[in-house]
Amino acid sequence: MNPKKELKELLEHMAQAICDHPENLNFKYQSMATLSIKIDIVCDEKDKPHLIGKRGNTIQAVRTILHSTAAKDGWKTYVSID
Repeated sequence: MNPKKELKELLEHMAQAICDHPENLNFKYQSMATLSIKIDIVCDEKDKPHLIGKRGNTIQAVRTILHSTAAKDGWKTYVSID
């Protein structure tokens, strides 16, 4: 499986499960350098607290899972919420 496709599917699945309004989620993917990808999560303002979590724990957990998944194929990921 394509690592980029695997990361996209994983992130979209996790974000949709966390948000109350998954229909308003959008993802911007940008290849930065060889084997690295920047992902911007664009969501409803009401869903930002759900994605961020208390003290940033939820988004940090999402980043950790993505980093771990990407690292096994030599990829680096950068995730932000817009």
